[in-house]
Amino acid sequence: APAGDGPGLFRGSAAGDTVFAGSPGGRVYALDAVTGRPRWITPIEERDPTSVFPPAVHGDLVVVGFSIYVNPS
Repeated sequence: APAGDGPGLFRGSAAGDTVFAGSPGGRVYALDAVTGRPRWITPIEERDPTSVFPPAVHGDLVVVGFSIYVNPS
């Protein structure tokens, strides 16, 4: 992944054998807690610079906050 787009740049949340992490590259990652390999990656925003903050996990629900940075017009 390009610099700034990888998981682990923001604190993660664990649920069972999965760690969830947001990135300053606008993505949410679900990682295998043992191997560190991605289980899934979801882009939140691909057009504008976006930071995805540490996820909150409750059962099967993963919730993230994010900021989209755009130039004011």
